[in-house]
Amino acid sequence: MTSEPFRLHVAIFPSVSAIASSDGQDMLVTRIRASYSKTLSKDKQAPQGKIVRYITTTFNKFAIADWKVEETGKPISLRQILKEFKLNAIPDMIIEAITFVIPFVEYSNYSMKNENVMKEWKFVPYTFRKGIWKRLKALDNFPAKKLYEKYCNTKETLVEDLDDATKKRWRDTILLNEPHPELDNAEIRSMWIGKKFALILKESRGNFELMDIGEWRA
Repeated sequence: MTSEPFRLHVAIFPSVSAIASSDGQDMLVTRIRASYSKTLSKDKQAPQGKIVRYITTTFNKFAIADWKVEETGKPISLRQILKEFKLNAIPDMIIEAITFVIPFVEYSNYSMKNENVMKEWKFVPYTFRKGIWKRLKALDNFPAKKLYEKYCNTKETLVEDLDDATKKRWRDTILLNEPHPELDNAEIRSMWIGKKFALILKESRGNFELMDIGEWRA
């Protein structure tokens, strides 16, 4: 593979329902770790005496998803994951880590023909807080500014349909992958172009930028 001046990453949002509602419901998953929490009730009690100043009692619902496909098992879709959430009265979960598998056609030196394979894509949290980037780089036009703005705009649109507790927990965090070691930039583009829930980022010297349409077509 030829060397290239930048590396391509893929970024996704940390909400299962947000990915699914952006045409990602059929994405196949081999690993997911996610969590959900919501305050169901809160009671404030008037303290007795002069020393105790504040008493509150809360009743919370907390859930953790932690699943990995067995060695001989099959991946599951986000649609199936959300179906199980619904069975447990969970509207959504914030993803801490997830691995997708995507079909890809590659040439096999062993069989000397093209073969269908599944490529793994692991995503973990990456923080893009505007204040932190500006403080570290001391620049108004901080690295990843375009990504940050795109993230904020997309988040504003997607969270309209999300649970209130999930909205509060959707922080300035995205899920980012390391570029696939077996694929070049053109192959990465071909696998992720058109997926509405994903952002394609180019990284050069540690800085990230969104790819524009012209670069997507290159």
